[in-house]
Amino acid sequence: MEGALKTIGVTLDGDGPWYALISREVPAKPLPATGRSVGIDVGLTTFAALSNGELVANPRPLKTARIAVERALRKVSRRKRGSRRRGKARRLLAKTHAHVRNIRKDFHHKTARAIVQTYDRVAVEDLNVKGLARGMLARSVHDAGWSRFVVILTNKAEEAGREVKRVDPNGT
Repeated sequence: MEGALKTIGVTLDGDGPWYALISREVPAKPLPATGRSVGIDVGLTTFAALSNGELVANPRPLKTARIAVERALRKVSRRKRGSRRRGKARRLLAKTHAHVRNIRKDFHHKTARAIVQTYDRVAVEDLNVKGLARGMLARSVHDAGWSRFVVILTNKAEEAGREVKRVDPNGT
């Protein structure tokens, strides 16, 4: 492993496995300049619409795994509180939700990496996601995970020496 070691931690995830978290300070590896810029308009029907006309499809991981999540929830609700069977059902539900979380995280990382490698400057809407997540479309907004995507995009851009700017969503 390269870089200076900063911290080490061990954690138990809710769905069962243990994880070792190792933080290292690694110098940034700037990518060669492309001279291209893009604006990103996030949405629900398509995850993102780029200013060059390219559309990024929304994978909707929670919607596709809805049946498995509902079955796991029913299994938990049928079990007696405090029982071992309920504990097993809760772990099954946690695994189902972890699977959805991992699909979403993988999609965000791959999309952000592709954008950072292609463009020098990226403009993203500065949406009030908390406010949008309280309305009628809350489930879809949470399933898209826009905030986490912008954080991942910003981190990857910083690592690659790119620029991400948040812009006012009015008129985008």
